[in-house]
Amino acid sequence: MIMSRIFFLILVCHLVSCRRTAEPELFLIPNGYKGIIVVLFDQSTGSETFYNDGRRVYPITQNGILRTKFKKTIHGRVNQQYFYVDQNCNKTLKIENFNEDSFLPNNTYILFGSYGEVRDGRERLLQYALMAIGTPESRDSLYAIEEDVLRSLINEE
Repeated sequence: MIMSRIFFLILVCHLVSCRRTAEPELFLIPNGYKGIIVVLFDQSTGSETFYNDGRRVYPITQNGILRTKFKKTIHGRVNQQYFYVDQNCNKTLKIENFNEDSFLPNNTYILFGSYGEVRDGRERLLQYALMAIGTPESRDSLYAIEEDVLRSLINEE
C-alpha cells in the first residue's frame, strides 16, 4: 500500500514537471496593420529584449517583421496578448483571437499563429513566431501567403 502511494506521488510530480508553459508575451502592433506578422528570434542584430509586467514585449514594425534578441520561447501553453498601438506605443485596442463559434465579420482578429523553424540559404536555423491579423474574410488569403512571407525572409538572410 505504501509503495503504491509513493509510486503515485512520484508519477504526479513527474507529470506536473512535464507541463510546460511559455513566458507570457505582449505583441504591440502598429494601428491598423493587417497581414502576416513574423517574429524572428535569437537575432544578433535584433531589437533588445525587454519585459513589461512580466511579459516579453514584441514591438512589431510597420512591415510586420520583428527581429529580436529574445531566444525562442519554450513550447507549451501560451499566454499572449495583442494590442494595436499608436506612434507613441500607447495601447489603443486589444486584438482577440479568432473564434469560429463567436465572431463579428468586420472585426480584426488574430486569425492563426504558429511557432516554427527553418534553415536559411547558409544553413542557419531561423526560429520564428508567425501569426496573421485581419478580418475573418481575409483568413484564406493570409494562409495562402504565409509561406511566401517566410521564404522572402529566408532569402534576405
